Parts: sequence; structure tokens; C-alpha cells
Amino acid sequence: MTQSHIPAIVAEKFYWKVTMSRLDPRSLLPASLLVLWSAGAFAVDPQDTLLLAQPDISERHITFVYDGDVWVANRDGSGAYRLTTAEGQESQPHFSPDGTSIAFSGNYDGNVDVYVVPIAGGSPKRLTWHSADDLVEGFDPRGRIVFSSQSDVQSSRDVHLFTIDPQAAFPERLPIPRGMDAAVSPDGHAIAYAQTPPQSQWKSYRGGTASRIAIMSFADHALTRVPQPPERCNDVNAMWIGGKLYFASDRHGEFNLHSFDPATGEVRQLTSYQDFPVLNANAGDGQIIFEQAGHLRVFDPATSNATTLRVAVASDLRETRPRRVSNLDYVRNVSPAPAAIGPDVGRRSYRNRSWRRDAARHEPGGFALNLGSSNRVAPAEVLRPDGRRRRGWVDPPPP
Repeated sequence: MTQSHIPAIVAEKFYWKVTMSRLDPRSLLPASLLVLWSAGAFAVDPQDTLLLAQPDISERHITFVYDGDVWVANRDGSGAYRLTTAEGQESQPHFSPDGTSIAFSGNYDGNVDVYVVPIAGGSPKRLTWHSADDLVEGFDPRGRIVFSSQSDVQSSRDVHLFTIDPQAAFPERLPIPRGMDAAVSPDGHAIAYAQTPPQSQWKSYRGGTASRIAIMSFADHALTRVPQPPERCNDVNAMWIGGKLYFASDRHGEFNLHSFDPATGEVRQLTSYQDFPVLNANAGDGQIIFEQAGHLRVFDPATSNATTLRVAVASDLRETRPRRVSNLDYVRNVSPAPAAIGPDVGRRSYRNRSWRRDAARHEPGGFALNLGSSNRVAPAEVLRPDGRRRRGWVDPPPP
């Protein structure tokens, strides 16, 4: 799929989002809008489906996000089936320690909250209820769900870690000043987490907010940081296998898998991809699953071998079907016919609540649409009564 054909893209772990211009419905005449997308841009191989995202792995299954829903497949990638079907976006699926259920973040009621659902199917159970987004990080050995949230912070730069029992009513905040992208050790004695939000594909970022991984002991809150080179790097996706910490890092160029032994302080590079980064790595049953170059790959630390999974996903790809829609989120350009504007052109003026987002208004001699997002000047197109188009720039209203 190409970005030029997609109205909104939401990916990964800290949401990369591209939002197209939105028009005020009060400025448009009632009409149904026909969305025509290129079928060739959405060609999908149903026997080896690519761009399966945010995977996790258990003893018998894998899970991932595709077509906006959570899917489950056998460990070798066969037998894939859609686990969730709600219209809202689901993300961050993680297996419970016994592999019988999956916790995920779902946007079902206008807010991103924590849900849990059996892998055999059923109605997802909602576990969090406040207004902030709750991003599932995984489970601890006791079966509690670990998630990050800004529900109790005073600054957009802060984020806290919480746990919640699937049978409990309220989450419990962990004693960490700032943390996300976390994993609890198999013995439950420590937690590894990122101290700052990972940079979303800002290649080779080495600034002051480069992502670092710290390990905190629950017993005495002692902190151990994963060593970094003097010029800094970005370390993300902390995960445990036995007593070793595994993570993805760009310290040698592209993001690749690395390991850190807290006992010796040794950091080792495990993979050496140079074309595309290792993304959204998660560990389970002694294996590490991740995205790389559009594929799902499984790395075995015991043999240092990576296996590429071939996953057949049978999806209707409902968002790619040509259809009539009335959702104004899809609108990118509107040019009403002069006859449809009416005799009162030039005597009405409309703006939405915020000029910074978008605006549309009638102007003498035509109908002007602001198609930009600037608080200074914005590109516009005017359709004049004689049927000719005029493109230009529209100044913002006076203060």
C-alpha cells in the first residue's frame, strides 16, 4: 500500500500517524462522497501476507495486528484467524503467561483502553476506564497486565507504568518516575523499561532524548542502565529470556537485536540487518519474534538463527473496497458546481472553530475552500460562477 492512497496510517508501537485535512461539515452541501482507490495499490498475497505488525509469541501460537484487528496463528504461521472484529483500532497484543488469553489496547468507545480476550474467542473484557490512552506492554509472571499511561501526569512528556489483574477493578502504579516499553523479568524481581519514549523512526537520532533502557529491582529500587556508546544510541523493546535482557538498538547503524547480561555487563549484537530495521520485538517461550522488511521473523538465541514465517491471512480488507462514504475524514478536495452554490454567494461566510485546522467559506465571485493547516496563509481553490477554477492563497481572518 502506498501512503498517497491511505487517509490515515496508525502504526506501531508509539503510533506514527498521518492525518489528512478535515473539512467543517457546516461548510459543505449535503452529498454522498464516492471514494475511488486504486486496486493495484492494494495487491496482497493471501499465501504470504506482508506488513503483519506488533507480533508476540507463545509456546503454541503467534499473534499480530493486521487490517486493524488482532489475529492469532499457529507457531509456524499456519492457521491464521481473526480474533477481534470491532470497528475500532486494536494494537499491542500480548499473550498471558499460560498462553490462553491475549491482552491488547483497543479503541472501542472513543478511547484507547486495556482489554483481554481468550485466544479461543469471545467478548473482550475492558479493564481500564479513564480518559488517557493505555498501551499494553505485556504480562508479569503473576498474570497481571503491565501497561503505560498518562492518566495521572501533569506534563505530556511524562508517562507512568501500571499493572492490573484481569480479575481486579483498579490498576496499581509501579514505583517508577517515568517509564514505558517495559518487561518484567521471569522471576518477577526486576523490570526493564525505557526511560524516555522511543523516537519514531528518526534515523540515527543522538539527541538528549535518545531512548535508554534501565533495569529496576523491585526489592530495593536499585537501578542498572544498559551501557551505551559515548555518542548515545536508541535502545527499545526490552524483553527477558532467562536472566538476560534482549532489546533492539541502532548503536551500530540500523536497528538490530542485542543482548545484555546484567551479571557481566556484556552487550552483544545478535542480528546484522542493514536494509530495514528490527521493529516491535517481543519474546516468549525462549524465542524472539519481530518485524523486519515486511516479514515476521523468529530469532532463536540458542542457535542464533532467524526463521522467516510465511503467514496466510485471509482478510476482506474492507478499508480498500471502493464504496460510498459520508465520513468527512476522507475528504481531500471539494469543488461545488456554481449552480449548487446558490444565489447568496458572497453574502455568507463560514469558518470552523479553529482556522489552524481547516476552513471553508463563500467568497464574492466564487466558492473558496481552504485545504491547508496553517495559521498564516492557506492554499485554496475557488470555483467561479463561470465554471473556471482559480488557485491561490487565503489569508487568515483578523484577530
